[in-house]
Amino acid sequence: MEKIEMAELIIRTVLGQVGDEFPDNTVLIVDDLIAHSEVGVALEILCSQIFEYNIELSDGHRARLKDAACLLEMSQSQLDGLSD
Repeated sequence: MEKIEMAELIIRTVLGQVGDEFPDNTVLIVDDLIAHSEVGVALEILCSQIFEYNIELSDGHRARLKDAACLLEMSQSQLDGLSD
């Protein structure tokens, strides 16, 4: 499995587990971005919305999103709420 596919799987998994927490159409937007091969943008939007809506993430979810950022060679500092 390629790095992008692994990151996509991580994002979809976390989204599936916290998606009910969003009061808007974040799930649809992130899914659409992934479907259009915009996995990095999908991760940015997901993290931004998690931060915006103050959604509690487990340490495991946070670690998985950090792993996705690493797989996509993205700086965690550019992802809201993920940087330490």
